[in-house]
Amino acid sequence: MLVAGGISVTRGEGLATAERFDPATGRWLPAAAMHQTRVNHTPTRLRDGRILVTGGFDSRDEGQTLASGEIYDPAADRWTPIAPMGGTRMGHTASLLPDGRVLVAGGYRNRPAQAILATAEIYDPRTNGWTPAPALAVARAGQTSTTLRDGQILLAGGSGADGRPLASAERYDPRAGRWSPAGSMARPRSLHSATLLPDGAVLVAGNAAADATAERYDPAANAWRSAGALAGRHSLHTATLLPDGAVLVVAGCAEEGGRPAATVERYDPATDRWSAAPPLTAARCNQTATLLPDGRLLIVGGKDTNGPLRTAEILAPNPAHPATRPPATDRPPAHAKPHRRLHTRRLIPAPLKWTW
Repeated sequence: MLVAGGISVTRGEGLATAERFDPATGRWLPAAAMHQTRVNHTPTRLRDGRILVTGGFDSRDEGQTLASGEIYDPAADRWTPIAPMGGTRMGHTASLLPDGRVLVAGGYRNRPAQAILATAEIYDPRTNGWTPAPALAVARAGQTSTTLRDGQILLAGGSGADGRPLASAERYDPRAGRWSPAGSMARPRSLHSATLLPDGAVLVAGNAAADATAERYDPAANAWRSAGALAGRHSLHTATLLPDGAVLVVAGCAEEGGRPAATVERYDPATDRWSAAPPLTAARCNQTATLLPDGRLLIVGGKDTNGPLRTAEILAPNPAHPATRPPATDRPPAHAKPHRRLHTRRLIPAPLKWTW
């Protein structure tokens, strides 16, 4: 697994460094550094296994948002800069399209003037070029992006031009090259999660207001409905589809204002029911979660009440096992490099089995 960028608690600035985790040995090793320090950027795994990183901000340059991007080649352990986007952005989404191109949409910029963005553009890795895409109907930043089973991209929620959470959603059809409305959620949401379920529906959970609600989107009906309520409140959490079809929601901020939590909850799509799972050993929010090839879940970084974390935990969420996590000796060690939050991660193909 590879983690890259983010904020260092020791220096209070953005990072260009990267590290890789080998689940077979439980060890962290150094990886090549990016060419640019990045915070709140996006990672997208391309069809050939390389990783595209776009945008974010550079805390060393007065927090300026970035138009630059780069691609990581895991076989060579090397980063290569790409052509810049048409404009700077952070808090955007970057979604792989069925033809191998990448759709970048929305986000926030602070130069040349501050704005929540409705613009979108498409990157083609074959030509290393960007082309404009149709604008979103609603400017949004911090939205979720989910690739539906038919290849369309669902964007939900986020913060609107006035800074308030949005209830609206929209879908991008790559065949037609246009956006269309995707209904509205019952609640405005930002800092939430969105997870594609085995039946093609999308589960949305949590909120910047740290509420306990969840909803499901049905792409065929283009409609939303309630998906029960979590026992605890979550925002800046993770939500991961497990091999058995359940969704595991981990940690996040338990209240508006940012108190991190250690709670873990499991959603059963067949019954619309939530159940509690044993908590993490340490409270955190804004962490990453990566499903490893053996079905375990790697939780990395984030922050607690003292700032960014360098710790990681592995959960074993299979209900067939009595333990929720492996013995302490199975847990990955702390990062060798600085504490991180607002970093990125992405699973890299075998045989390396890294996550980024």
